[in-house]
Amino acid sequence: MKKRYVISVLAVLTVTTGLGQGARRYIAAAYGSGFLVAHRSSMRHLIQGHSSTFELSYLSEPTGVSHLSTNYTKPVNGLSFLYLNTGNPKQIGHCFGLYPNIRFKLGLGKFAPRLKFGGGIGYVQKPFDQVTNNKNVTIGTHINSIINVAIEGEVSIKLQFIKYGIAITHFSNASFNSPNLGINIPTVYVGFAVGNPANEKLEIPNHTNYTNDESLFIRAHEVFLFGGARQVSLHHPKKYLVGSLGFQYLHQFSPKFAWCSGIDVFANPSLLAATESGSNPNLMSLQIGGFGGLELKFNDNSVFLQQGVYLLSEYKENGPLYQKIGYRKRFAKTGIVASFGIKTHFGIAEYMELGIGYRFIQNTKKDKNGKQDESM
Repeated sequence: MKKRYVISVLAVLTVTTGLGQGARRYIAAAYGSGFLVAHRSSMRHLIQGHSSTFELSYLSEPTGVSHLSTNYTKPVNGLSFLYLNTGNPKQIGHCFGLYPNIRFKLGLGKFAPRLKFGGGIGYVQKPFDQVTNNKNVTIGTHINSIINVAIEGEVSIKLQFIKYGIAITHFSNASFNSPNLGINIPTVYVGFAVGNPANEKLEIPNHTNYTNDESLFIRAHEVFLFGGARQVSLHHPKKYLVGSLGFQYLHQFSPKFAWCSGIDVFANPSLLAATESGSNPNLMSLQIGGFGGLELKFNDNSVFLQQGVYLLSEYKENGPLYQKIGYRKRFAKTGIVASFGIKTHFGIAEYMELGIGYRFIQNTKKDKNGKQDESM
């Protein structure tokens, strides 16, 4: 266990060396108190006491004029290490997480709260085990994804500030291993941050004119190839590889938002093991869906939320609707898009998917010399 702590600390130091060079930097610590949410009746026996958290964060304000600093009020990039005491040392144990995050104010006022959200890699000390720990029905793997969302306020004291807020932390393996009900811990927290006195206060403009130039907005056709793996249940421990081909049209309509619509074609052989019903078993693993959604943009990064409906599916037990939520990174010069997300059915994760995409038709604009600029 000590080795894992050392690896986590080294990872923090390695990643943070590239954060905030020339920027205003902070080190922040926060303590929180909360509880395990029993969102299924089968989880109630796991509530043994109150939960607590300790989080250490490295924060950096961006410098210069960028999409992030221009369109979001006082944005802050962060990398956080989280320790979580679940309140159940025997069946769940301790949890840890390392995740990048972003914070920005939800208004222009001095006391306007900040929205914080991020995701990364998590570790659960005592996952389900058929022999040694069959009472932990929440999660079946040590290594999991972690998502953290918070609303926080702050009181500034020169280069330092006190912060306080409410957060929810979620651990999940997206059905890579059963069980996967997930661990959800809401907390109330308070913390303190110390700034870097070497840098003067940065004056970063908000809402400059060029971001409202529609010639800079992305309007593109994109194609994706996704892959993942899932386990149907404890009674079917086999891992099934799943994949899909996706096509979407992306239309950015503001500096922050874009809408999208498209088609998904899924190949999911795990559905054959999940049921023996269906009018055509030969097509059971094939699903075709249409979707619409939104993307929220941060520089070349975005988070997306999509709502889909199955146009063709012999498998009926999940209902006619599905959702996708995740993160994308677009490499403007090459047209390549990296994607990471989760496919769900109203909060019940089906599987985690990694994807690679290509933007093969895109909007162009002309520079001052009349040449086409395809930087978007």
